[in-house]
Amino acid sequence: MPKAERGTPKDIANRQKAKGLQKLRWYCQMCEKQCRDENGFKCHIMSESHQRQLLLCAQNPNKFQDKFSKTFLDDFLYLLKRRWGTKRVWNNTVYNEYIMDRHHIHMNATRWLTLSEFTEWLGKEGYAEVDYQDGKGWFLAYIDRDPQTLARKKEIEKMLRKQDREEDEQRIKIDMLIREGKMKEAREEAYLKEQRERMQATGEALDGPLAKKPKFGEDKKTVKIASIEIKSHQTLKTLQKPPRWVQVGAVVKVKSKSIPEFEKQKGFVKEVNGHKAVIQHLKLPKMKAQFHEDDLETVIPQVGREVIVMKGDLAKRTGTLKEIRQKEFCVLVENLLSTREAKPTPSSSFFKAFLFHLKSLSVLFISTVSLMICFRMRLISFLPFFGLISALYEDQVGKVDWKLDVLGSPKLAAFDDANAQADAIALYTEQNILASVSALDGSVLWKKTMPVSERVEYLFYANKLIVSISSGGIARYWVPESGALFREFYTSSPSSLTDCVRLFSKSIIICAKNNEVGESDLVIFRERKPLSETKASILVQAIITNEENNLAYLIGKNAQSELVLETLNIDDLSTEPVKVLSKESISIGEFALVSDGRVVFTDENAKTTSINLKEATVEDISAAANCKVITHAQKELRYAPDQFYGHCGSIVRSESGEVLDDTTRMEVFPSRLGIFTASLDTQNRWTFTAEDGKKTKSLSFGGARKIDSLWVKSYNWKNKNHLQILAFSEDGTVSFAKSSSEASTVSWTREESLASISQVQIFDLPPEDALLEDPSEWSFTRRVQIQLALFQTYLAQLSDKIKSGRLFEKKIGDPLVSTSELIRDQFNLHKLIFILTKNGNIFGIDSLSKDIIWKRSVPELDSCKTQVIKEAGARFKSNIFLVGNCQNEVRYFSVDIMSGSVEELNSALPKSDILRVESLRSATSNNPSLLIFKKLDVGKIGVEIIGDVDAATAEKLKRTAFWLYDSTSQAIIGGKFQVENKVFENTWTFQIPASMTISQVTAAPATDVIHSQGRPLADRSVMEKYLNPNLIAVLAESKEKTDLEQMFVNAFFLDGVTGEVIHSSNHKRAHGPAKIVLAENWAVFSYWSAKMFRTEITSVEFYKGTDDGNATHWDSLSASIPVAIQKSFVSSEEISSLSVTQSQMGITNKAVLIGTKSGKIVSLPRVFLDPRRRLVPAPTDREEGIMPYQPELRFPPNFVISYFQNLGPVNDFKVAITGLESTCTVLGLTDTGLFWTRVHPSGTFDVLKDDFDHMMISVILIGFVGATYACKMFAQMKMTNRLWQ
Repeated sequence: MPKAERGTPKDIANRQKAKGLQKLRWYCQMCEKQCRDENGFKCHIMSESHQRQLLLCAQNPNKFQDKFSKTFLDDFLYLLKRRWGTKRVWNNTVYNEYIMDRHHIHMNATRWLTLSEFTEWLGKEGYAEVDYQDGKGWFLAYIDRDPQTLARKKEIEKMLRKQDREEDEQRIKIDMLIREGKMKEAREEAYLKEQRERMQATGEALDGPLAKKPKFGEDKKTVKIASIEIKSHQTLKTLQKPPRWVQVGAVVKVKSKSIPEFEKQKGFVKEVNGHKAVIQHLKLPKMKAQFHEDDLETVIPQVGREVIVMKGDLAKRTGTLKEIRQKEFCVLVENLLSTREAKPTPSSSFFKAFLFHLKSLSVLFISTVSLMICFRMRLISFLPFFGLISALYEDQVGKVDWKLDVLGSPKLAAFDDANAQADAIALYTEQNILASVSALDGSVLWKKTMPVSERVEYLFYANKLIVSISSGGIARYWVPESGALFREFYTSSPSSLTDCVRLFSKSIIICAKNNEVGESDLVIFRERKPLSETKASILVQAIITNEENNLAYLIGKNAQSELVLETLNIDDLSTEPVKVLSKESISIGEFALVSDGRVVFTDENAKTTSINLKEATVEDISAAANCKVITHAQKELRYAPDQFYGHCGSIVRSESGEVLDDTTRMEVFPSRLGIFTASLDTQNRWTFTAEDGKKTKSLSFGGARKIDSLWVKSYNWKNKNHLQILAFSEDGTVSFAKSSSEASTVSWTREESLASISQVQIFDLPPEDALLEDPSEWSFTRRVQIQLALFQTYLAQLSDKIKSGRLFEKKIGDPLVSTSELIRDQFNLHKLIFILTKNGNIFGIDSLSKDIIWKRSVPELDSCKTQVIKEAGARFKSNIFLVGNCQNEVRYFSVDIMSGSVEELNSALPKSDILRVESLRSATSNNPSLLIFKKLDVGKIGVEIIGDVDAATAEKLKRTAFWLYDSTSQAIIGGKFQVENKVFENTWTFQIPASMTISQVTAAPATDVIHSQGRPLADRSVMEKYLNPNLIAVLAESKEKTDLEQMFVNAFFLDGVTGEVIHSSNHKRAHGPAKIVLAENWAVFSYWSAKMFRTEITSVEFYKGTDDGNATHWDSLSASIPVAIQKSFVSSEEISSLSVTQSQMGITNKAVLIGTKSGKIVSLPRVFLDPRRRLVPAPTDREEGIMPYQPELRFPPNFVISYFQNLGPVNDFKVAITGLESTCTVLGLTDTGLFWTRVHPSGTFDVLKDDFDHMMISVILIGFVGATYACKMFAQMKMTNRLWQ
């Protein structure tokens, strides 16, 4: 149809229609064209111009999506800022006004799917302050960070501070004048009264002139006027300001409206200047502002928190808040000293009377005095309770899940150098983690994972900041309280560092790094000044400082490899001429610095050398006893010891020749308070000695393994030296101790060996005695007896609760676990986690409380490849078996998981490469037998049987097919085992090409239960699943790392009996990390698409078809090739691990557990990975429950079971079945800890909700029963009356 002529009614109607908004489904964002109906939109998408736009988008889809997202974000924020400013507004209101522009960017073209998701993203990125209101939705308020706005706010704040200062001064002057007037009037009245009394006593008349009044200060008498004592001999002091109550470290609430971002918000007091305080915003740590204390009020903590009284007779006394009486406006505080009732105080004093620290901040020590503080409130009628809520539902956080933080083996540690005990310790570990650990209880205050390409080489505490210096010369300054990055420095050229030293008096750090010309560059880091660099004329090996003379001694080599010395002036960075110390090429490693200017070290040839820095001389001081110098980390002459020490064979000797008795090891720890030596005696006890000879009490860290590293901080308290000691032992234990001349105690320990886990198993706890029997063997009488016993136990527990008054007490913790004892609960939710580490430690961890029940050290399993075998046969056995493939032998241990006892069952087995271990139960022996398959030679497999095997077990072994994975030859071998001659008969071998490497070999979990053997279709037919219990999944990838076209990932699915490949999948231009999970008749695997720079997920399902009938058993020899259905998806995050949920009966829908590199654990329902999803849905898909196909898989927040927890990359999962069909337990393993939680793929359909009102239901049921009997009685009465009539 031709276009209507301009001016005609048709043309006018078309133009009027085009002005308004049209339907979104007929809008093309790529072409920016709006169609008015479906026919027009169909014609548009078939046009050539639209096809060209789609081709452009297909080449780089992320580019267009990012462009649309940025435009949408900019326009939305511009409208929000100009229209509403910083006011709180409903997000739908802003969006409705935004879409009034018909040329706006539509949200379906951006990275955000919904307006709620976009609003949450704005709050997370700091563009706006968002909050959710029930029944209405999301609200947001724009955060204005415009420099002009901030400057204007600063001017307003400065003007308000000036006004406050002037008001304070004026108020003080007025108070002084009033006070002086009252005092003058009081003095005159006192003088007149005294004159009258004297004249009345002598009988003199008062009509004469009174005597001259004494000046204030001449009379030494004391008089009382209006119940106020005034000592006339004291001079009138200037009226002082009222004492301030605010203190550094307090958490306060801002009442002032001068800065909208701080109004009614909580903050952390960073600095106090008189009556003014600098407040740091808790939600926005980068925002700081100054307020007067009248504009602040403290917040009332929760019961059990620490408080401190700030005013009154009991000021500055700390205690624990035990009870809040809202109606009486009273609180109960416990303290060590006394218990009493205090007088009522006004509400303004009460809010200023408490100071508390949240658990994430530095914690005040708790006293235990019992104290009642009551207060009156005039305008406030309720108490605000504020807690740190960090999850979607506060009452669910930490109830059924927990997180165990580990850091790894510490490599560097730093204490605060102030003359006081340290509240926190900075640590850097082998896992490339920088963290701060509380010195009070060892909890992790914060931790940061450093970049993969960097390694921290030096760690300092400088001017109340943590300084980390990484390889390449990158210096970062961290805030100790929060871990926020304060400042960062980059050197001009990245190169390796040779040495770094800190200047205490100037808070300067000097580092030396090598350059390309064979010399060193000196880098000077200052906290608040730019980075400065200078060049040295030598290759620096060590830096020694002399702060008294502002000098730094540089020891190194020149171009001729001679040992030379260069002196650097710290102030102007000028250098003196280079002095040659020795013509020989001497390398300086670790050394000991002596206070007279000597550097003493022992080289690799056991030669001890002394370098005199002041005289620039070198001396060989090697003794006949061949002593090795004990080195230390002090590089400042002022704090260096007066002599050095050396290990001379089995004894320790000082420079003066003194031999230290009973010392097997010695360490030197210089500090700003003096030198301390740590000596280890034969009983494995440490003793610390100061320069004056005073020794501390002996300290034992426990454990049989030796201490690898010690870090010591000294401070003076009550004129006595005290030490804080951090020790790391070779078994992975980090211990913190306090030592003095009076006592030495270990405060806490951390098990950092959990950062290197070798094996993890989850075991059921032992049941009660009645449940030790097999339920299938219970008779009817036995069942009745068990039920009666359980009922008696319930009545006994109910009676105990009634007697103790805990019947109506709210249960704390997991509501489904009835007891915290190590016995199986009614739903089998309480588990025991068995962990074996790489260094030979074994742990038993309670899944309910994350407490370590027991720990044992097995040094024989250190660095061994170990397998954990559970005893077969019995329903519950507490013994498990560890088979370790060590360097020279195979070790075999039995472990009781309940007590932790370890027993070695044999001395040793011959060294071999173990391929597989199985546990066998023999009827003729009480102890289980082990079946060990080991590789003897290429293609030759040997079998070792430990224990006895009866005839029935031997016959069963003959009929069983085994498959073995040889990681050395990259082959999978299948065959059968001949019991008589202990020979493994190889029947098939799957060998991958040499250009590939196997990433993972897996089979379906042993606990995988099949509930349904078919899948119903819309036409009422059934598609039979391919349920092969012998299915093996092999994931392989190419060895190519550089050529994109040669990269690929292959997935093979084999039959474990015949070795037949039933399906294979090839993905080009892809590489690892590749992960796969197999369950029932489907498999899911992930890989990295190198071409598209994204993680892709492929889902495969196997079916036999619709003709095969239902079979009660499986026969791999006669089974046909299944039909495979495959579909690929795009993951929104990089995947690091995969697993699948399990259930007791298999009724619950399965979910795929996905661990991401960003530290999330996602429970994704299997329906999202259904390979039958179509791009264009069929009419029958809805009836079969098949969703339309969307390539990109995004993980909504409700699928993330780890919610806000920062776990780090998830390496593996361990899933355990519970007694509830809807629930399974999941243990996530990461490099920095463990995370335990529960998963409900189909919801908690078999458990009542936590808020289920049992009392109400009971009352209703009792009422119904009573009403039923009442109606029955009334009906009988009515019938009787009718019969009598």
